[in-house]
Amino acid sequence: MKSLSEKENRNRKVSARTKGLRHYLESLLQKVKL
Repeated sequence: MKSLSEKENRNRKVSARTKGLRHYLESLLQKVKL
């Protein structure tokens, strides 16, 4: 059970990181458009 929770935590971290990266890229695109 411990390994499963660790895997979940890792997945959450990765998803959060990708979400932040996506937001960053979108903001960059907005700046470029303006």
